[in-house]
Amino acid sequence: PSLAEIHTPAGFQRWQNSARRFMRRRLGIQGRRLPPVRAQALGSIDRGTYLEQKLALDAGEGVWIALYLLVPKSPPPYRCVIIFHGHDPSAQYCMGNYPNQETAQAERTAGGNYAQALAQSGFLAAVVEQRGMGERVSLVRDREQPARSCRQLSLAYSMQGRSLLGERCWDGLCAMQYLRAQSGLVSGKLGCMGHSGGGATALWLSAVETRIGAVLVSGYFSSFRAALLQRQRLLAIADGEDRHARGKHGVRCTRAVLVGDRGRAAGKDHAFRLQPQKGLGGRLDGVDFAIDAGLAQAARDQLGHLGPKIDDQNGVGWGGSRGCHGDDLI
Repeated sequence: PSLAEIHTPAGFQRWQNSARRFMRRRLGIQGRRLPPVRAQALGSIDRGTYLEQKLALDAGEGVWIALYLLVPKSPPPYRCVIIFHGHDPSAQYCMGNYPNQETAQAERTAGGNYAQALAQSGFLAAVVEQRGMGERVSLVRDREQPARSCRQLSLAYSMQGRSLLGERCWDGLCAMQYLRAQSGLVSGKLGCMGHSGGGATALWLSAVETRIGAVLVSGYFSSFRAALLQRQRLLAIADGEDRHARGKHGVRCTRAVLVGDRGRAAGKDHAFRLQPQKGLGGRLDGVDFAIDAGLAQAARDQLGHLGPKIDDQNGVGWGGSRGCHGDDLI
């Protein structure tokens, strides 16, 4: 049903379900089944009021997620928020870990340490290192600094009928499945937040996933043209392709686009009552887009030192596992 046809709660529910299916198809995740939960604890650092724990989490298809858990030292249960960083050098920035004092001062003044602030406020902050950035930069990289592979991954995924934004949402779904399999969390829905490129992931994930109860999006909304085409100097190319996308009678054909992020609109998050307020060793290097071994570069498992099969070790120290077998169909 169209939004204009909705007059009852039941009609609105039908529209929501239809809209979610549409968005999942556009993201390229419709019908995919989450893999069984497999995670390995890689390390832990005492940050004073909380522990910073690092996990390798299986996302299926040979891809591993670098997942950071900022666990308060107060007793559980905890309210949990899944966090997606923006186009910073890595997830370390939102966790308050910076290369020098000058960067630290600038980021904290702008509220860039939002994951750290949540942990210091008593939330369990689950930070997902996003594909194409930080420790998840592929071997084929964009020509910019800090090193990223967002553009290359976007092209690779698009040739597979997928999207980089969809794969980042997929990582969020895998993280949610892991978290919901653990004890020590307040029962009910999870929170979700993100800034810039992370804001895009947070918004789209929350739009298709009903188990997220609250979402906070920062610095995201922009058109595809303003955010990416002008920035990458591809506007002339896009306009040329757009002219070829018109029908016989000059009617523009329907074209699906995914909106992106633009810039840093930093500031204090008053919704969570945050007051802006250090990295963890061990990298997850290598190719991070195991899409289709027949069509793309085969993925190499850079976590081989952990063993060929990584089981759920429950190594985070804040609760046991309730068990999850990857039966969720998206």
